[in-house]
Amino acid sequence: MYRILLVDDVQFIQRLVSSMISGLGYVCDVASGGNQAIQMIKTGHYDLVFMDLEMPDLNGFETTKQLHQMGVRIPIIGFSGNSHDSEVQACFDIGMCGFVIKPPTPEVLKEAIEQSLSGR
Repeated sequence: MYRILLVDDVQFIQRLVSSMISGLGYVCDVASGGNQAIQMIKTGHYDLVFMDLEMPDLNGFETTKQLHQMGVRIPIIGFSGNSHDSEVQACFDIGMCGFVIKPPTPEVLKEAIEQSLSGR
């Protein structure tokens, strides 16, 4: 069974999206920020990460950069309420494998998960 880490500081989004991911048949853990996500990834096994880009403790870009510096090669999907072309491009530039605008529909979430996990 695939294990997905959802990193987001907004409780409503945490509940909504983790419920959708679980409903698709995946195990979903939640981190409330970048620092917590790094600790969870260090001690657990994850197949995919949905990474909020704007968080108060450590933003998604900096968290992704630190994970890559640690040698972590889990697929990371940028996750944001903003869909500016420059922000989407910045996700790919830092090594994320995709971008999903939030809140996503179950169909968009399923497609993003399947695309990201198909290469594993």
